[in-house]
Amino acid sequence: MKIICIGRNYRDHVKELSSPLPEKPVFFMKPDSSLLLNDNPFFLPDFSIEMHHEIEIVLRICRLGKK
Repeated sequence: MKIICIGRNYRDHVKELSSPLPEKPVFFMKPDSSLLLNDNPFFLPDFSIEMHHEIEIVLRICRLGKK
C-alpha cells in the first residue's frame, strides 16, 4: 500500500510551527505502519518533549482504482 500525503496545506498550522508557507502543497509518503488500525492504542514515546497533534483522513483506493 502506498500512503501519499499532502503537507503544509493548512495555513494556521504552518504559522504555529514558524515555517514558511510554500507556494504549492508539499507531497510526501508515509509507511504502512503509520496507520493506527483496529482501535489499537497510541503511545507517546518517553523521550518526547514536544508533541503536535493532527487529524488525518485516509482515503483507501483498491489496487485497480475501481472501488
